[in-house]
Amino acid sequence: MFHTASSELVSRMNMDELLESLPATDFVRVHKSYVVAVGKIDTIDRDFVEIAGRDIPIGESFRSALLRRVRTAGD
Repeated sequence: MFHTASSELVSRMNMDELLESLPATDFVRVHKSYVVAVGKIDTIDRDFVEIAGRDIPIGESFRSALLRRVRTAGD
């Protein structure tokens, strides 16, 4: 399921296919079930990223890559 600001879409695409189709500089995987747009992240805490008031879990194995991506996005 894809969630956007204005709609929800269902797809048969798996996460690897999804990541290959998105610009790597703009999106990051934060959990086995979630990919987010880096520029849409409002806040990050230990266990969640917040986007438009919605908490999205951060998987332990994805945390360091997320933090690296956010640091480089600000450069």
